[in-house]
Amino acid sequence: MPKPVVPEDRRRRRRPTRSGTVLSEGLIVETALRMLREHGSTGLTARRLGLALDVDGGDATPCARSRSVALA
Repeated sequence: MPKPVVPEDRRRRRRPTRSGTVLSEGLIVETALRMLREHGSTGLTARRLGLALDVDGGDATPCARSRSVALA
């Protein structure tokens, strides 16, 4: 049985970004849409979106390492 969906007002990130911003679904979508307008579909990547949102790079490192090992 799947977990129930948590409403956005009850969701929270465990820690803020480097700039102190708490991410929300709306902020992520707005930033992604802005990047699409400015750079086109080839300019929108997870890494660039993270940089635009000022998300800590270390958060994605374990996934990247796992993926690179899996692809090797």
